[in-house]
Amino acid sequence: MEVLQYIQNKVNCILRQSNLGGVGFFAVRDIQVEEIMFQPWMGESGIYSITHDELVALPPILHKNIYETFSNKLSYIDKRGTEVSITKEYGKIFFPLERGYHWIYLWPKMFMNSGLNNGNVNSNDYVLPVVTKKIYKGKEVLGNYGSQFKSTPKNFI
Repeated sequence: MEVLQYIQNKVNCILRQSNLGGVGFFAVRDIQVEEIMFQPWMGESGIYSITHDELVALPPILHKNIYETFSNKLSYIDKRGTEVSITKEYGKIFFPLERGYHWIYLWPKMFMNSGLNNGNVNSNDYVLPVVTKKIYKGKEVLGNYGSQFKSTPKNFI
């Protein structure tokens, strides 16, 4: 799968401030029941880019998030401890993708808030959480962890 196809089809949420407290994931498009929530990138690990035209063709909320998070220049330390710089290319946005991880999040479930019994994702699935209720664009992604409590804890919704 090409990078742009991965972003268009598999990046279905972004992090932003949550009314529940802290941050949470919010849908950038409608997400269907049985869709995998945090589909991992299975291409090679590395630094990838998309053009400005490809960026603006993405859903506006995802376009804005990528634009605010990344730039067209990138320096980083690789796994061997060597500093790597990507030469600036006008009109491109650079970002890292790591094989086996979702988009730019190495452990996305840790940012997913709990909806207790009203969750819309089966967060009890350790590897690939699956959507259990349709999540509409702009709505928060909520796990079902904590749903086994006999009473609602004070710090939960």
